[in-house]
Amino acid sequence: MIRKKMMSAVLMLAVLMLGACKKNEETETKPLPSEDMLNVSYGASTSNTMDVYLPENRSANTKVLVFIHGGAWATGDKSEFNSYATAMRAKGYAVVNMNYRLIDVGGTVKLQQQLDDVKAAIDYVSSKTASWNVSANVALIGASSGAHLAMLHTYAYNVDNKVKTVVSLSGPTNLTDTRNVNIQMLGVVQLLLGASPTANPQAYLNASPLYKVIATSKPTLIVHGRQDVVVPVQQAIDLKAKLDQTGVKNSLVIYENMGHEVVTSTNYVQFMATLDAWLAANL
Repeated sequence: MIRKKMMSAVLMLAVLMLGACKKNEETETKPLPSEDMLNVSYGASTSNTMDVYLPENRSANTKVLVFIHGGAWATGDKSEFNSYATAMRAKGYAVVNMNYRLIDVGGTVKLQQQLDDVKAAIDYVSSKTASWNVSANVALIGASSGAHLAMLHTYAYNVDNKVKTVVSLSGPTNLTDTRNVNIQMLGVVQLLLGASPTANPQAYLNASPLYKVIATSKPTLIVHGRQDVVVPVQQAIDLKAKLDQTGVKNSLVIYENMGHEVVTSTNYVQFMATLDAWLAANL
């Protein structure tokens, strides 16, 4: 009788263990679904928010794209990159669209605060790699002033090597060059830096990605419109020359008939293919 009870207990234990193993196996193999996390706070300011788009079937090898919107450092919103976020997530990337503090006439927010926000956003993403189940490798992609911030961070402040490549869409590269630059833009840059070029020329040098390029700078994709009247295409050409001179991998794509809004419905598909190929090779 005792032996019979022992056999029953052993059989029951085996059944329970088999069920637990099967449950664990199902948990391990079940693919992760896509996930949207909107207005995630990454800093103390109410402007420090990001939208996070995680792809399905992601893993520790899933690369992260951080998009930085434009708007002359003073306007704009992360939603401007929504269509890019969904498109790139469909290709298997995790995507972050970030907001940051915008400059104001009172001067409480200037370039340093915006650079601090970019770093804080990247550090936040880095702290979430395990819980999001994504890679620590990050690409910064910016438009206009957002491209300026992306390049400046990558060239001058990427000391922890978290950013592996940077993509500029119509980004200013040399704030010391006032030739053929929109007069309104000159005033905005003065607010951004808190001084005129004559009063503090060093500030303009320090704020120019062109002058921060060194041999170990990250691979750079530059996209610009030949007809850009806000940020002259020469700024993109000069950056490529500097990258070539220092031996940094780069590619310059000039759309002949495009202005400052360099990607529109007419070349969106072409650009997305270029971006995807660049990221596949450099991220």
